[in-house]
Amino acid sequence: MKKIYHIKVWETSALEEALPEEFSLALGEEGKVDELQGQNMIKMEIKRDILSNLLNKYPTPPNFQIAIAPKLNSEIFSAVSDTVIKRNKKFEYRQQLTGKVLSCLGAMLTDIIKGNLNSIKLIEGINDAAKMLCNMNHYDSLTRRHFILTSVQSCVKQTIADVPIDSCLFSENFSERLKIVKAAIERSGCSIKQPQPFKKQNIKN
Repeated sequence: MKKIYHIKVWETSALEEALPEEFSLALGEEGKVDELQGQNMIKMEIKRDILSNLLNKYPTPPNFQIAIAPKLNSEIFSAVSDTVIKRNKKFEYRQQLTGKVLSCLGAMLTDIIKGNLNSIKLIEGINDAAKMLCNMNHYDSLTRRHFILTSVQSCVKQTIADVPIDSCLFSENFSERLKIVKAAIERSGCSIKQPQPFKKQNIKN
């Protein structure tokens, strides 16, 4: 008897039926998940080797090179701070993923237009695009956390940096973790916010 899979990663309703073996193979291990595991796909980053294979699997076609993330001009690179360069890298990575998803979808659309309606290939392509979008979703959450944590004192940052991401950026039960944070604050004498830089006032004579 074939195992029943609940495909709730890409759909809101459950698909409770035994999948044909060829469809199961097209979905891969990441597609054969229950509801909880499906949510974890968005909360967790795709393994580096799996993501690398996905990116190499869908090369950007010659007539769609505009989808490749534009490089930062060397003249600008040498003129801006390290913080700006790191921030640019994060957006550049996101653009690269977006371009690969578009290349993946474009390849499937080309097959459909040409009449190459291979169900297995289409399922595999849609699933690959969904995996990359899940990874992008998780990456965006990490990026948001990074920018927020730059405004938090280091004595507090370590306490909240590793909390899981769910419906809240710093976990739904953050209030419990906040108790630990407050205890750490009392022991160290620091505050949650980074101190504002001192602005020198001009004294008029």
